[in-house]
Amino acid sequence: MDRLEERAAPAAAAPPQRKDQAALSAIQRGRFLAAVNLLNQRGFYGALVSIHSDMSHTMHNMGPGDPTSALGQQRFLPWHRVYLSQLEQQLQNFDPDVTIPYWDWTKTQEQNIPHWLQGMTLTVTVTMPDPGMGLVAVIPVSIIRAPLTPEILHQRVSGIDAVMQATTYTDFATRLENIHNGVHDWVGGTMSDLLTAPADPIFWMHHANIDRLWWEWQQRHKGQNPNVNGVDAILDPWRYDEPQTRDIANFNYQYV
Repeated sequence: MDRLEERAAPAAAAPPQRKDQAALSAIQRGRFLAAVNLLNQRGFYGALVSIHSDMSHTMHNMGPGDPTSALGQQRFLPWHRVYLSQLEQQLQNFDPDVTIPYWDWTKTQEQNIPHWLQGMTLTVTVTMPDPGMGLVAVIPVSIIRAPLTPEILHQRVSGIDAVMQATTYTDFATRLENIHNGVHDWVGGTMSDLLTAPADPIFWMHHANIDRLWWEWQQRHKGQNPNVNGVDAILDPWRYDEPQTRDIANFNYQYV
């Protein structure tokens, strides 16, 4: 009997690529916006915005005096990594080639509202929880932007090189969230309100850049991870836990 030929196993498919928004073709931009609009029409987009409007998920450092600030400081980056993945999975159910582009405001040439988003309109139906009263309000959110000058954005993100030199996770996450806050405020309008910010597609591109910077920092600081344990490590309302977020391979994307 002839010896069977040994055959190499087929190479694994490369993960989908999240790209700089400035490098996207007109067709790629259109496909991203078409997928967002479809998800909005089907109600999924608004449902994701509603999740972010519920601060009981403790995904932000709410500042001095708030008892959840220390935990939010630790959960900010891993929680939003899962959050972006939730949108991206749904986008790809509509168009498998669509990923969330990142808005690289570290580059001087991108320190403005991306031109292909400037004229877009979108109204998102959002359910706003009111923990104090135990009630909810269903409201429409239309995108409004009131950006300041590119010079002000440049000033607000100018400390990013120092942030990337941080040696501990807590220092890095705290300083990166501060810059993140400044970008939200710079865009203004819908983006300046934590409860409504994700209604604007630029939110996802902004957070993709935050996630990209964290991933770059992670490559140089192995073992520096959020300090969360037990139920605090479960990134509700999903079943992911914090250790799963330490490698973007678990979410099937890469940055280029």
